[in-house]
Amino acid sequence: MFESVDDVLDFSDELWNDGAYTASALAREGKTYIPPVGVNIRYLLFYRTSVIKEHGLEDPWELYEKGEWTWSKFVEMSESFVGTQKNKYAVDGEQSLKPFLSTTGVPIIGTSNGKLVSNFKNPDISECVEMLTSYGANQKMLFYPKQQYSFSAPSPQRSEWVEGNTLFYVQTISYYERLLRLYKNREGWSDDEIAFVPSPTPDGKDTAYQEAYISNSYMLVKGSENKEAYKAWIYSNLLLTQDESYRSRYIDSYKEKYDYTDELIERYEKVNAPGAFTPVFDYYEGYFDGRGFFNEHEPYLIFERACFCYDGSFEIYEEYIAEIEKEIDNYGKKE
Repeated sequence: MFESVDDVLDFSDELWNDGAYTASALAREGKTYIPPVGVNIRYLLFYRTSVIKEHGLEDPWELYEKGEWTWSKFVEMSESFVGTQKNKYAVDGEQSLKPFLSTTGVPIIGTSNGKLVSNFKNPDISECVEMLTSYGANQKMLFYPKQQYSFSAPSPQRSEWVEGNTLFYVQTISYYERLLRLYKNREGWSDDEIAFVPSPTPDGKDTAYQEAYISNSYMLVKGSENKEAYKAWIYSNLLLTQDESYRSRYIDSYKEKYDYTDELIERYEKVNAPGAFTPVFDYYEGYFDGRGFFNEHEPYLIFERACFCYDGSFEIYEEYIAEIEKEIDNYGKKE
């Protein structure tokens, strides 16, 4: 369906910033099919600044800027917020575990030599799960108890964040555009009330890993007879993202349409700036080519259920892991 772009695009060109690394991370069997025109953090931790101040907590953004936004700081802040209070939770969101797992630098489902591989039992993933299980329903109750709603979304948890009962809400930036800004307007919050920060970095790690997604990119249809036109289109998109006049118009339109403040835009650009993070690409939903989706058990949900309903072991999930690894093996045979 698609063919490699390695003979069409030069990812060592400085225009691509970290394109060579990103292209190699996305490669299948040593070949690049997805030009990394735009690389952005997928999930952010949204919080209300007044809630942070009310509870005497350090501003997560300030910790991030100082290089002190770590797992231990995150846990310390979470425990301080919840304390001995009932109906207070540190973190929630429809994808509340995915970004934390990605900060290890290891995808749950990654690639090796262009083939899907399972990293369920990777030691870095296990360490992260151990940290997250302390949030579980049977331990510190720091996660919103989604198991009460069979892990369905949306459950009542969104309003808990709005009311200040949940500290962090994990979502994509588009969530601000679709919903959070509407809450801001409805509640009459100040422009600086809603803030966000990337996921915290594991203590002792120098590299900030974040789950990422590619934007403004197009694949090359197999058998294309006009590869020069494709090349021109890709480079046009790449150059446009780096053009200051375009950036200015783009920002103005987003401020008008989605109520973005200068501060939010500045922060979003900072966390996504070249070199600000190392992207992690996780294939927990399979390759997006109409095949390879995991049928019965979404990989990250195994960890989600384990962390919410932690019973001291992963034994009850071994059969699920085996099923997923079987699907991965079968997918590889179809290639």
